[in-house]
Amino acid sequence: DIECLLYSAMLLAMAFTRAFCRSSCARWLLFAALSFAILLGTPSHAATGEVEVVAAPAWVRGCDWSMPTNSPAAPHSEGTRYLVYERQEHAQLAQDYTRLVLLMENETGVQEYGNLRFRFDPSYQTLQLHTVQIHRGGETLNRLERAKLRIIQPEPELSDGVLTGEQTAVVLIEDLRVGDVLEYAFTLAGANPVLAGHYSQRLVVKSSVPIGYQRFRII
Repeated sequence: DIECLLYSAMLLAMAFTRAFCRSSCARWLLFAALSFAILLGTPSHAATGEVEVVAAPAWVRGCDWSMPTNSPAAPHSEGTRYLVYERQEHAQLAQDYTRLVLLMENETGVQEYGNLRFRFDPSYQTLQLHTVQIHRGGETLNRLERAKLRIIQPEPELSDGVLTGEQTAVVLIEDLRVGDVLEYAFTLAGANPVLAGHYSQRLVVKSSVPIGYQRFRII
């Protein structure tokens, strides 16, 4: 089909350019050709077909959290404080659930989390968004609206002739303030075909920032 033909053409162009053209001009031509091919060859349904806004899987077991009672941080401290970080995985279903609860300590944290980015590979993964909400003054404000969800395909290594195919879902967080608690949860569903049905995972328990409660669960 046309997608396969375009992909083959891209590979040939990359091979020719690397073999015969070493100048910056040639690299720029390669970059432009790949960009044009992506626009033509990316299926239109891929932009939104691999992202769902759904409830958390039934096998997930959530944990409670509470607001910290100690004094607020200084203006030049870390922008956020991790109250909860948890990962839960269902090996048989190939589902990886992540949940974070963060306290906005200062404006740095507010700017950093003004939009959330979720990376996934649509060739074998489905991104399931469960929760994006703000806890403020005893109220819970929903910030997960399908209309404000954007799907982009950055391809950061495109200038080097590398295509990953990964996409990024961007959720804009409106009216996030210092002192708010931001909670969000998502699941990546799908197994990498390279594993051929086997299970492999690496969980990092050490963090460069303090975490109030950290939890890992594999079933």
